Amino acid sequence: MHSENKRIAMEGLLMDTLFVNRHTRNRALAKELYGYYYFRRPLSLVMWSVLLLCLAANVTFGVLGHKISGMVSVALAACLLLRFYSYYYMVNTMVKRDLELYEKEVEIETVVREDGTEVTTSYGETIALRYHTVKTVFQTKNYIFLRTKSNLIHIISKNGFTIGTSGDFLRFLKDKGLRVKVPKARDTK
Repeated sequence: MHSENKRIAMEGLLMDTLFVNRHTRNRALAKELYGYYYFRRPLSLVMWSVLLLCLAANVTFGVLGHKISGMVSVALAACLLLRFYSYYYMVNTMVKRDLELYEKEVEIETVVREDGTEVTTSYGETIALRYHTVKTVFQTKNYIFLRTKSNLIHIISKNGFTIGTSGDFLRFLKDKGLRVKVPKARDTK
């Protein structure tokens, strides 16, 4: 009797399911996520532009013979290098953490329903996400990221839908009142 009740409950859950998505948390995903975060989001682009302009101005003034502090150029170059270091550090940390905890890459399944999503790892961990907690939705070439108000990021692979499509999922999110950032050409390369 218990297995029959479980089967009926599962069928009910499947009927409520709008989308199912599967992906692997691996180095490629980490590079795409942190590449966006460190190099492509608007605030990062402004920061990179200002740092590069300051560095170019300092080098130009130095070449023209104006006295400038060499420390300014070194500090600006260090800021630029620190961003690259941070990017590689975060990518490696994400990969190493999974290898340390699970000894392999983690498989993720996201089931999307009308009231929220349920994310389950290949190790049985489950996280629920309600749409009212989502602060931003942004996209890269291969992924859709849902960032919550507490800065957790839920990841959906554009190519990982086993039920539904990425386009339908994005329309669904818009219908839920979420602002979906349209990717720029640089984010889809």
